[in-house]
Amino acid sequence: MRKMKGLTLIEVLLALGVAAIIIVGAIAFFSSAASAARVNQAQSEVQAFVASVNSLYVAQPNFAGLSGTVLDSAGKVPAGIRVSAGVVRNPFGGTYTFAPAAFNGVANAAFTVTMNNVPQSSCVEMLSSTSLSGAGLYGVAASGTVTAPTAPTGGATPARPNIAAATKQCSHAQQNTIRFFAK
Repeated sequence: MRKMKGLTLIEVLLALGVAAIIIVGAIAFFSSAASAARVNQAQSEVQAFVASVNSLYVAQPNFAGLSGTVLDSAGKVPAGIRVSAGVVRNPFGGTYTFAPAAFNGVANAAFTVTMNNVPQSSCVEMLSSTSLSGAGLYGVAASGTVTAPTAPTGGATPARPNIAAATKQCSHAQQNTIRFFAK
């Protein structure tokens, strides 16, 4: 009797099952890594925009007139994220907006950098992260209605929302808005 060479159906199915598990794990890993990379990129961009706005307005009495168009016209928007005149794309596919804001009751004494269309997990991570602590920010918040936080006094570091508060503020699965308050 001759012995047949080859794999049985069970062996083939077992090999396919192991391959499927490896592929699913790799996809999950790369998806998580891509999300973390977008958060890091967004944090870097916010820091760069805060520095750019401050350098652009250093000789001005306040931030009156600040907008994406002003930043774009001054050459402060990198070409890779510029969509059109004054329209700046964030890493999550939404846009950035820039506007003057009140600081301790004084109009136009500060400004905001706002990101829209931020996924919930990225929103929570950015709100509760301490990575932006030294970026000249005095507050960060998210939700439909974002109000300026109370400015810290005496050189205190602004409070960041904890994970529970950040999760509550970032309540939408894909379309959260984060507003960074800077001076």
